[in-house]
Amino acid sequence: MKYVSSLVLLFLTKMCFAQQQADFEVFPLPNIQVISSIETSPDQSYMAIGTGQGPLYFWDFEKNEVIRTIDIDGFYAGPRLKFSNDGKYLLCQQQFYLNFSPNKDKPVRVEVLDIASGKFIFNREGVHAAQLLSDNKTLVTLEGNMINVFDFLSGDKLRSQTVPETMFAMAVSPDMKTIAISHKTEKEDLDELPFFRSDKDARKQALKKTHIVALYDFETFKRKGLVQEIFDLVFSVTYSKDGKDLMIYTLPHSRQGARPGGLVGFISKAEAQTGVVTRATFMSKLAEPDFKVHSDNQIIGVGSIELKGRSVPQVLLSDYNTGTLLKKFDVNTRFMEVLSDGRITFAFPPHHNFVIVAYGNKIAKWKLK
Repeated sequence: MKYVSSLVLLFLTKMCFAQQQADFEVFPLPNIQVISSIETSPDQSYMAIGTGQGPLYFWDFEKNEVIRTIDIDGFYAGPRLKFSNDGKYLLCQQQFYLNFSPNKDKPVRVEVLDIASGKFIFNREGVHAAQLLSDNKTLVTLEGNMINVFDFLSGDKLRSQTVPETMFAMAVSPDMKTIAISHKTEKEDLDELPFFRSDKDARKQALKKTHIVALYDFETFKRKGLVQEIFDLVFSVTYSKDGKDLMIYTLPHSRQGARPGGLVGFISKAEAQTGVVTRATFMSKLAEPDFKVHSDNQIIGVGSIELKGRSVPQVLLSDYNTGTLLKKFDVNTRFMEVLSDGRITFAFPPHHNFVIVAYGNKIAKWKLK
């Protein structure tokens, strides 16, 4: 009887695993170093794969094979990648596995790659944030308190603007009319936020270790408004592709003490025009995680980890409008092995019903439905 029970249990376990396997495929990439970032090309024909201290690969996600290799180096933990809108250029931004100064953002190197030639055509050191603009020729960087605007094709600096008390994050809207910049919270900022106008204790605490996100006219740098909330330390600001939303990634100040479960960061969503922060908030237990919104604006993916005796990398998919968790991809379970190297990264190929998930030297196609 025990033997029969064991057979039944084994059968049910295999059936459960087979059902779990049915929603994804894994593609090992031999001789490829640890993957650092993946990004789908604008024409949806291939994907760029950045690797730690190694080459840049272009991968055809229909044929499931590498179609081109470009040798690049000097990016330590591998570059974070972003295509220009026309698909001709690739912004490569240095990143790190760990942040040894938890309340600061380490300035890094950024380079612009001409994909056709396979050569870098522009580079800049000491950058906190960088963005290729929608005109496919302009690069904006945040360096200390300075916003710099470059023509990366000619290498010319077009203009610079000093913005006092600037911190680590900035983003330019898709129409190139507005720039959002993170700041230390000042008394004048709190005067614009109804909750803080008359609460002296709340104002005092807010001024100690919080940030705000201010909105400026990109041409004149005249202040236009303020996101209507204070935040923990802001490490990135990103506009949605349609320019309607601002995604604001924050981490708590270390003096606030460790939270249960370790590091916990949050991605908040604000209406770009009004600055009103919505109720949809997304959590990650990674420092500066990968997060992306599907082209249908219904799903957001966030890289994270779960502590199960060891750190288990995950991709969390949530409803973009409500913040409700929909499903998750557990790397160790899905890949059927414990992986400890690399950075969890993913991409939504537009108009496809799957997510590309990468970790270590493996890529998986994960069905959305």
